[in-house]
Amino acid sequence: MSSKGFDWKALVGSVAPVLGTVLAGGNPLGGMALKALAGALTGDEDAPVEVLQDMMARAKPEDLHKVKEVEQSFLLEMENLGITRDQIIMQDKSDARKREIATGDNMPAILAGVLSVMVSLIVLLIAFGGLEQNALNVVLPISGAITTAWVGAMQYYFGTTKTSNDKNKWKIK
Repeated sequence: MSSKGFDWKALVGSVAPVLGTVLAGGNPLGGMALKALAGALTGDEDAPVEVLQDMMARAKPEDLHKVKEVEQSFLLEMENLGITRDQIIMQDKSDARKREIATGDNMPAILAGVLSVMVSLIVLLIAFGGLEQNALNVVLPISGAITTAWVGAMQYYFGTTKTSNDKNKWKIK
């Protein structure tokens, strides 16, 4: 099986979300994460990315378990440096927003608008469409996926509950 073109970082992100975020986002911590992952999977921290890509393309459950262990070790190391999981994730979102501003790209706004219309239409369809149970069995899982994507888009523009809670704690003090 050829691993050329295989999105190994997406696989890492599905098993270890913080590690995947750091590797995918051009994050300054990406080099540390890459070395830790390479060391755990190949025994060589300086293994070429192509070797990691090939290993992840043919990963076994025990390899994915090692990826999860690397993430846990990485998070512990970051905590020792005073960097939290939330800071890593929020930095990634901040970078995405900065990119949008710098490039003038309006596609995220268009996608958020389309998702908002889709969610509204699905709610109307479910509430007033008179769908039979068989149709609902198809529509409900699809509506869940679309609603999840919509929530992510809204968090991108308006923040998350996490940042809102932190802000409220700060105001109270």
